[in-house]
Amino acid sequence: GAALERMRFSHDLVRLMAQSSKPKIAAVEGWAVGGGLSLAMLCDTVVAGEQARFMAGFGQVGMIPDLGILHTLPARVGPGRARQILMYGEVFSARQALEWGVIEHVAPAGKSIEEALRLAHVLAQKAPLPIAMTRSVFASGLDEVLLREREIQAMLFSSNDHAEGKTAFFEKRAPVFTGT
Repeated sequence: GAALERMRFSHDLVRLMAQSSKPKIAAVEGWAVGGGLSLAMLCDTVVAGEQARFMAGFGQVGMIPDLGILHTLPARVGPGRARQILMYGEVFSARQALEWGVIEHVAPAGKSIEEALRLAHVLAQKAPLPIAMTRSVFASGLDEVLLREREIQAMLFSSNDHAEGKTAFFEKRAPVFTGT
């Protein structure tokens, strides 16, 4: 129903970002949590201000990591580190993100857009076809992950744990999960 339709729209966005010919550069100031982190991971380069913070956090609302992050994050940091980031959902800093390979650049606070624009100018001088083809190779395997994601999220969307996670979030309390 509505959840599947929302996921179809989201997956269209994910595919457009991952499979288009144009490179993507994210500039992060503040928090990149859940879907925001997933969208950043779809970019070719992530620049974060030094005060930026990151967190997966999907499990707190009883859902799996989505928007392709089960494909993009392991490709950046390896499956072991990705597993730790996605399963524990702990907050990590821009410096930690850089050290782990989650992001590529740390800029002074408030300067991430400036640095992202500098990098965009560098890419604009490159031949576009090799960049497009390189991006297409990196996008290989994403569709399979999105298919699994859609199946699992549709199931979890109607779970008691998801309802509890959402309620707890809005009530600003710790969720009490039952595994149902």
